[in-house]
Amino acid sequence: KFQALGAAMIHDPRQLLFALDHDIQNKTEANLSRYVAIEQFAKEHDVDFYPAGRGIGHQVMVEELYAEPGSLCMASDSHSNMYGGVGCLGTPMVRTDAASVW
Repeated sequence: KFQALGAAMIHDPRQLLFALDHDIQNKTEANLSRYVAIEQFAKEHDVDFYPAGRGIGHQVMVEELYAEPGSLCMASDSHSNMYGGVGCLGTPMVRTDAASVW
């Protein structure tokens, strides 16, 4: 979505993290190619990246202290409200909107 919008750089890559946590059992070439593209994009833009198998994204957010008391976290996951359990305001955001914000 980011590239389709004509964007060239991420304003602040420290505000983002990519965690591959959906469809990780899918070992088809097409899916693995998507994962490689996401990882390469993260490296090119200096975005923190967690590969498939590391954990579910909203779990990683808490374990790695991205979601902490008094902070705001937006994620492309409907479970983002669970960040409230650690005193963080969490809200979901669809990928297209997220791509245009950063």
